Amino acid sequence: MNAELKLEWAQRLINIVCGENYGDGEIVTDVGMGYAEPGYHNNNTVWVLGNWNDKARFDRLKRRIKPDTTPSRLFDALERIGVEGEWLDEWYRCSHCYRIVRCSGDSYMWKPFYVQLEDGDVLCGECVLQPDFLPDVLQEYINNSDKAVTFCGASVLEEQGWVRYNDNARYQAGLHPGMNDRPGSLLEMLKVSHPEHDVLFLIDETSQFYMEFSAFLKPKENDE
Repeated sequence: MNAELKLEWAQRLINIVCGENYGDGEIVTDVGMGYAEPGYHNNNTVWVLGNWNDKARFDRLKRRIKPDTTPSRLFDALERIGVEGEWLDEWYRCSHCYRIVRCSGDSYMWKPFYVQLEDGDVLCGECVLQPDFLPDVLQEYINNSDKAVTFCGASVLEEQGWVRYNDNARYQAGLHPGMNDRPGSLLEMLKVSHPEHDVLFLIDETSQFYMEFSAFLKPKENDE
């Protein structure tokens, strides 16, 4: 069964259960095709976002009775036709390419491969890197110690004219002794030592007990 046919059959099943092809906002919240998250499936994989927990039921005396197994039965039916059922609170849908990315970590090393814009729209890491988006998106990270780039590596920033300030070692923040670097303090220091430069932070590595990050500098643009 090809991807288009899987999507059609998935929507039929969803309609039977929810009364709408794209879900009822409770059991199913969305359905589509394609993953943007690195390491997950491909652009032809059909997915459904939903809450697959069966619903508890009670009688008039508030005694628990046989649960409503509709969610899990729908999940099983989708799985049988080759459709991926995903938990609705673990994934975002990209507002540009309409593929999905994780918004909840699947390991200690996970880093968000997306950005959420001020208007609430979500862009996956691949869409962010397009020339139409990247310069504007990076503006939200410049001279901001509360945000760090996670959707790309250093090479992308370097192509945009940014230069890594800490060439020899990454900054570290964590639970081990000596891992006490703080972006806020570094930003204030760099504002004094490099007043003609903008500052941007990149997360290099995450783990269970620490994270490593870098600071990048770029000459400020002349507004005149």
